[in-house]
Amino acid sequence: MSKSGGGSVAVENRSGAKMTVYCAGVDRKERSVPAGGRVFVEDLGVRASAGSPLFCGVVTSDSTASWNVTALGGRA
Repeated sequence: MSKSGGGSVAVENRSGAKMTVYCAGVDRKERSVPAGGRVFVEDLGVRASAGSPLFCGVVTSDSTASWNVTALGGRA
């Protein structure tokens, strides 16, 4: 997922599965996404490196897990 402009990007855990969001740019950080909850990518505090994008992904060991990645105009 990538982000440009002034919105927010959120990962929402739509299942009860354990999952983690990872983002890498200048550094790499991760955060658990609670069941039924969401994590905002900017809360991880990872910055893109000069000339390179910010890469993020979702990791889970549950093959039935489901999630949404949403670009929002702002936070509710």
